[in-house]
Amino acid sequence: MLGKANVPTAETAWALKRAGCPDLAARLHAAVDDVLGRYDPDAGAERADREILGRLLEVEESWLRKSPQSGQLLQIERPPAADLPGVEVRILPGLTTWLAVVDSTAVVFPQRQDRTVLRAPGVLAVAIWAFQQARPAPPSGAVPPQLSQLEVRILRCLSAGLKDEQAARRLDISVRTYRRRVTALCDRLHASSRFEAGVAAARRGLV
Repeated sequence: MLGKANVPTAETAWALKRAGCPDLAARLHAAVDDVLGRYDPDAGAERADREILGRLLEVEESWLRKSPQSGQLLQIERPPAADLPGVEVRILPGLTTWLAVVDSTAVVFPQRQDRTVLRAPGVLAVAIWAFQQARPAPPSGAVPPQLSQLEVRILRCLSAGLKDEQAARRLDISVRTYRRRVTALCDRLHASSRFEAGVAAARRGLV
C-alpha cells in the first residue's frame, strides 16, 4: 500500500526541491524527466521489471480494458487480493502523461513506444505524493454529464479567464448567480477548482 512506502523524508524533499515548481503536475514532470535524463535504456529489463510490466498489462486487459490515459495516476498492488482488483485510479489535471505506482516500490512511466520502470527514491516519492494529492477518478461506467447551454457558456467564460463581474455581464445574470452556477458546475464535473472544471470539460468534449 502507498501508506507503507518506505521513502525517506529527505528524499521526498530533495525531489520536490529539484522540481522547483508550485504546480503539482509540473513537479511530477520535472522529477521524472530528471531521472530519465540519467536512465540507461540499453541496460535491458530485469526479471522484476518484466513482472511489474506484466502486472500492468493484466490491469489494462482485465480492469481498465484499455491503456492508461493521460492525467491518470494508478496505484497497483501485486498480486491483487482475492476479493479486490488491487487497483486505484486517480486524476491529475494538467498531467500530459500517466504513471503507475506498483507495489509502492516502482513507477512505470511511458517513454515513446516503450515503458520504463523507475525505482529512484526521488521519483517514487514524488509519484506517491502526487497520487495522494490527486482526486479519485469517476467510476469507469459514469456517463459524462449533459450540460445546458448556459453551463457551456460559463465554461467558455472560465476558459477565457474572465472575471466574475465580466462573465456575469456577458451572460446577463447576477454575479451571485454566476458564482453559484460555477460552484455547481465544478461539483457536476468532479472538479476541485475552476481550472479543473475547464480541463475536465475539454477532455470530455463538452466545450
